[in-house]
This record gives sequence, structure tokens and C-alpha cells, in this order.
Amino acid sequence: METNRNNALLQRPEIESLLSDYGIDGFSHHSMIDTSHGDEDIRQNYLIDRKYVLRLNSAAVMSEERLEELNGIIDRYNEYGVRAPYFIRGKDGRFLRKCHAMTVYLSEFLDGLIADDFLKEHPERRNALIDERLTFVAKYAQKFKNRNLSRIRSMYSIFDLSPYDEPLGIDEKQDNLNHMVEALRSMGEENLAGLFDRENERIRAKLLRVYHSLPCCVFQGDENFSNLCVDEDGHINGLFDFNMSGTEVNANYLANAAFQGRFFYQDDIFDAHDAQWVYQNVMDSFWAATQIISANYTFEAPELSAYYLYAKLVMISGYVNTAAFESYLREEKYKEQALRLLNLIVSTQLG
Repeated sequence: METNRNNALLQRPEIESLLSDYGIDGFSHHSMIDTSHGDEDIRQNYLIDRKYVLRLNSAAVMSEERLEELNGIIDRYNEYGVRAPYFIRGKDGRFLRKCHAMTVYLSEFLDGLIADDFLKEHPERRNALIDERLTFVAKYAQKFKNRNLSRIRSMYSIFDLSPYDEPLGIDEKQDNLNHMVEALRSMGEENLAGLFDRENERIRAKLLRVYHSLPCCVFQGDENFSNLCVDEDGHINGLFDFNMSGTEVNANYLANAAFQGRFFYQDDIFDAHDAQWVYQNVMDSFWAATQIISANYTFEAPELSAYYLYAKLVMISGYVNTAAFESYLREEKYKEQALRLLNLIVSTQLG
């Protein structure tokens, strides 16, 4: 029988048996959080008594070596002063188990106030928390620069592929750009599509010559507000979900961080403002983020040039951006405005 999300569900006796393998006898409560990406990529997370998380994955992206490595990365974040939960070995010394043809492993549960939940009650703290996250990432990159690098690449890598990109054979940003360019061509916007293709090729050619010599770090990989814990005052004190962890060029990782959370493409913004206003706010957000990053991370001259190239790549091919662009191109009321915005973005010169 083909595995799907329904027949992969664990029953209580199966959970008890698996936990027993990890030296945990009995539990009171459990709940399941499904983060699957369809039946081809099943991800089920069983929260046990708010102490442990039993994880089932259909993708073969975890190994004994990888979980051992992740615990080493988690050590760094705890050393840095941010709580992070460890993966737990079974009684036989191994991390992994099999159940329903799925890979199973266990981690501690970080019981804390999730940043997303805090912001629901305190929306006025969003910008301050975005700035604090930028400071946190930049200082972490500075402290652990070139230290004990992982052979696994992060989700942001554009040349050496992450485990999630390897099956496709291209990095996520290239895939995003391909879809958007195809959408433009299907609308008859051949000239604009060509501009994006050529700009992407220009940036990648420059980066390809230098990226292997740039400082790197091993990052958690996804510091969104659903993976961060905060104290009662809204200050970051915990981080979890290390599945996307890996080595990344610091300039690339920081460039991606610069575009996270400060500005969103939204209908009400497009309804109220023209393309020039939207573009200017995107750029103002980027420069404000860059100022925070530069205050907490020391760029060397070649590294700073690469940061601006990576940032332009995020602008034209980051998933959040291209998904928004394609959405607005499909809507007649926003189409012309989106085309004007795309022309402004592709023509941007950073640095």
C-alpha cells in the first residue's frame, strides 16, 4: 500500500513502543502537527507531554551522521545564549527508527512563548523583533565565522545544492526565476523576461568566481517567527526546527535575512500606492536592514560586494517575491502595476 498522510498516522501503542526505544516509559498527552508537503513529502510531528517531539519523515534527508552533526550545531546556539532543543539517542545509541516505511527520530521540545503568538498580542513589537532577529543572525555569523563547517548546504545555497534541492538538480532561486520568467513569456512579455534571465546570469557568473573563497557559517536555516521563542518582553531566547541547517556563505545568508519581514507585497499596498512607491519602500527596508547587519557583522571588501549581488538575487528570485509577482501578474487590476514594479526591480543596481 502506498504511504500517504492518513495511513502513516501513528496510534498510541505505536507511539508508546517507539518512545520505549528511547528510554521513555509512558506519556499522558500527545498531539500531531502535520507539516507535510503532499503525499510525496510527509512530515508528521507528535508533541508528547510538551517534553518531546516524535518526528516522522518520508524524505530520506536524515541520517545518524546528520543528527549527530545537528546536535553539534545546536551546541553552538546554546553556547551563544539561545536555547535550542537536542535530538535524543535511543537506548542502543542510535537516533533513527523506522515505522510505516518512514524515518522516525526524537527531539526535545522547547517549551516557550512562540514569537508569532507574542506578536498576535503585541503587533506593535513586530519591527523591533525583526531588528532584533537581524542583530542576532549577524552577531552569530560573526562569532562562528568559518568554524566547524558542515558538508550539508543550507536552503539558501545557490551553487552547492541543499538536500531539498538535489532531487531537482537546481537551486530553489533558479527554479523560482524559471517559473516567473515562463509566466512573463506566456503573457507576451518577452523583453522583460529576457531582462530577468540576463540579470540572473550576470549575477551568478560574478558570484561563481568568488563564492568559494567567502567566509561561511553553519546556520539554523529558518529563523521565522514560528521557529523563534521569546521572553515575556518579546526578546529572543530560543530557537528550534533545525531541519534546514547547513553551511552557507555569510554574505548570502545575511542578504536573505535583510529581506525577511520588513516589507510584504500585499493587496492593500498595491491598492493604495503606485509601483514607484512600492519599489521605494522595498529599497528603504533593505537599506535599513543592511545598516543593522553592518553594525553587527564586519564585511571584508570582496564580501560586501558579494552581499549586494546576493541581495539582488533575492530581489529577483526569492520565493516570497516571485510568488507575489506571479500572483499580481495574473490579476488584471494589478498586472500593469506589477510589470512597472518588475522593470524597476530588474534595473536596480546595488552597492
